[in-house]
Amino acid sequence: MFRTVYLVIMVGVIALVTLLSVPWLFRRRCTKCGAWNGLEASRCKQCSEALPTDYE
Repeated sequence: MFRTVYLVIMVGVIALVTLLSVPWLFRRRCTKCGAWNGLEASRCKQCSEALPTDYE
């Protein structure tokens, strides 16, 4: 039981650190104002600028 709880907590901590430290995997930054937007967004939520379709 203790090992399972420990494993669940550690996996949660690793997932949280990944989400916080690598935001560009899950969000896109607006080139005009710098606001973070979801991957599915076509326009910036803050300035309504069209977001590029992909980064190279």
